[in-house]
Amino acid sequence: MIKNLRNYCFLLALSLLTMNCGSEEEVDTEPVVEDTACYFTREVFTNPTTGQTRTREFVYGNDRLEVINETTNFPTATTLNLVAEYDAQGRVSRTVTLQNGREMQYYTFEYDNQSLLRKINLFADRNGTLGLNSSMELEYNAQKQITTSKNYFLLGSAPLLTNDITYTYDANGNMIRSREYRILSFRGAEVLADVVINMQYTHDDKINPHYRVPYLQYTYPNTMAITLSKNNSVSVVSSTSTEGTQKGPGTLDLRPFNYSRTFTHSYSDKNWPLTRNGADGTSTTYTYICE
Repeated sequence: MIKNLRNYCFLLALSLLTMNCGSEEEVDTEPVVEDTACYFTREVFTNPTTGQTRTREFVYGNDRLEVINETTNFPTATTLNLVAEYDAQGRVSRTVTLQNGREMQYYTFEYDNQSLLRKINLFADRNGTLGLNSSMELEYNAQKQITTSKNYFLLGSAPLLTNDITYTYDANGNMIRSREYRILSFRGAEVLADVVINMQYTHDDKINPHYRVPYLQYTYPNTMAITLSKNNSVSVVSSTSTEGTQKGPGTLDLRPFNYSRTFTHSYSDKNWPLTRNGADGTSTTYTYICE
């Protein structure tokens, strides 16, 4: 998935050498700066509060990401192998989650005639076999930014919209706000509890590696928000509302959806983050290979 995940050119403006014909004095120019393409080789997340450590190792071949080997020690020691498959156009067509060689689940991906990802289908365990569980549908604006994400649960008598998210962007290409309608509990087609989650983001001015290599869209689609901004988030505020709900949350605990978090980063000389540290003590370290 190296070049295939997001096949954009990130070429900075080049300074042009100009000459003054009436002078022999050399004109000072800014150095030519070229954007560097880097790709994940390792990502380590730690949470000292829970004792969790999660490591992802990235394996490339044929100029694309083929496997992510993920190990975690929380809540139990687990190793997963996330394997990517591609279609004839070089687009991700399927990702399979393996544990001890056994298929645990897989996603399939559908594209439009512009190769924009439009639908993500989750196949999960259904009575010992993997069957279609849910589908996520994506919509875009003229800038080819994801503006809506709708997730449908498909095991009932009719599709049930369980998550409906809208995204708003600033002029810098960063997703600064999202609004999610989420069903928290349901029985058949009946909604038992629901809530609206509003999130706001601010960003630095450095390269977001998850935007450049958005592997989370293909392996953990529910966390794709981190892949939508060109720069790294430095603050996240989440709050809940009952506006637009059918039943409201009832007695369910909404504290996990109401929080404010801040992050600091250290960067390489190429403006890629090397560490991401949360004020809550969590940390993520990144290792890359760069061209």
